[in-house]
Amino acid sequence: MESKPYKVLSFKNIVLITVTVIIVSCVLWFVVLPFILRYEKLVISPYSSYYWVANSKAEINQVVLVFLNNGTQESTIKDIWIDGASVNSADWRSYYGSTMQPTESTTVYVAPNNLTFERDQDYNLTIVTARNNRFTFLLEVSEGLIRTENVTIAKCDFYHWPPPWFSDPRIGLDIINKGRTDVIIKEVRVNGTAYSILDNPWICRSEADTYLRVSAPWESGKTYNIEIETIIGNTYNFVATAEEG
Repeated sequence: MESKPYKVLSFKNIVLITVTVIIVSCVLWFVVLPFILRYEKLVISPYSSYYWVANSKAEINQVVLVFLNNGTQESTIKDIWIDGASVNSADWRSYYGSTMQPTESTTVYVAPNNLTFERDQDYNLTIVTARNNRFTFLLEVSEGLIRTENVTIAKCDFYHWPPPWFSDPRIGLDIINKGRTDVIIKEVRVNGTAYSILDNPWICRSEADTYLRVSAPWESGKTYNIEIETIIGNTYNFVATAEEG
């Protein structure tokens, strides 16, 4: 019995198979694989770690962390939890914004209004992203990670803005950060009344000298008590007589 001869593929079939392989490969490479390989992963930056901030009463009310996006897609911090309790959105903030592209990092402070961190205790901090992924970190309150805030108001400037109309009275504060911590200004008060802060209230520890402006009324020749309150409860004051600078 004679065996059937193998059929030789026609040129048309070869072309069809080749085109099919190319299309399937492109779909896998540009659509399927990127979708499969996209993932979120937040880690505490190994270059900066984290530290705790104590106020003038030795109470630890704040933790500062640098988070790194170690994943392959954009990640946005939506919520923060400590030991299973959600932190009020007013009690945490990110310096460079809460959205990180892959390989980007951002500094985050967390200062719960109703919580004082205890020395030698551990706390579970959970980051919830916009995609509802959760990343939990165990943070230790060890003495080596505790820093004390130290701020001085060097001088006050009294002026109006914008010239030449002089319609908006303002007070400028030259603030010196003498400590090794980031400082977040919660409120600026002039003779006991709080006024709007016109600049970023977050002073990085790398910025030893910062100028902060507030929109507040004043009269030449009068003396004013200027107070700044930080997020951890410290208050710093400066007494000055108003003179147009």
